Amino acid sequence: MNVCQNCKHENRDGNRFCTFCGTPLSEADVLSAKFLVSDGGAAKEFVIVEAEWYVGRDASNDLSLLDQEVSGRHFRLERNEDVFRLIDLKSKNGTFVNGQRITQPCVLQDGDLIKIGRTILTFVI
Repeated sequence: MNVCQNCKHENRDGNRFCTFCGTPLSEADVLSAKFLVSDGGAAKEFVIVEAEWYVGRDASNDLSLLDQEVSGRHFRLERNEDVFRLIDLKSKNGTFVNGQRITQPCVLQDGDLIKIGRTILTFVI
């Protein structure tokens, strides 16, 4: 049995992720992803480490952007095993993935361009 370090749930041998909370059971199963953020200056890199990540203008977000066209809490990124899903949080100016405004959750792929306000984020796995 493998015990999850996050929630202490016992999982069967061979499970890669906790069946209770979804936490990877070994370092080898952690899928690394990041955003490259361009707001007109030099691009900055932000590594995504949590299963749920918030992006917006408010300082309480995991990634806070200084862009007046970005909503306080603009979108949420959810990771479930090796799938990253972007969800617009009813932002005023919308969230665009590869030039298309999204109205439903969107599964992100390596290299996808996300535009919110005047800020462009590149999703990189």
